[in-house]
Amino acid sequence: MESNITGLQHIGIPTEKYENTKAFYTALGFKPYGETIIESKNQRVVFMRLGNIEFEVYEVKKSSNTSGAIDHVAIDVKSIEEAYTFIKRLGFTVIEEEITSLSLKENGVLFFTTLGPNGEKIEFNQAK
Repeated sequence: MESNITGLQHIGIPTEKYENTKAFYTALGFKPYGETIIESKNQRVVFMRLGNIEFEVYEVKKSSNTSGAIDHVAIDVKSIEEAYTFIKRLGFTVIEEEITSLSLKENGVLFFTTLGPNGEKIEFNQAK
């Protein structure tokens, strides 16, 4: 698995204050891109980038609004299928039933999410 991971993809930040959150990160120099609405959840989502740092900001009805309110950390992989097989073989909890495809960002992404030992969500991503 070590040779499959290429780096940090993004950090997911849930927010009830979508426009305020976008404005905050924009003021810090982050550029919004890939903004969309996930219709099945009626949820606004935007990716924001500054250099090699990327956040996924997404609207939720209720967030914790406390320190540590990051929802997930996403890791880039070369092969999403290899990562999925590896995680399943280890017996880790996988949240999605299968690898999911989203039309976000430049050409879309393939991803799945697993739970760490503390309940943290680790998302594995492969750009299309």
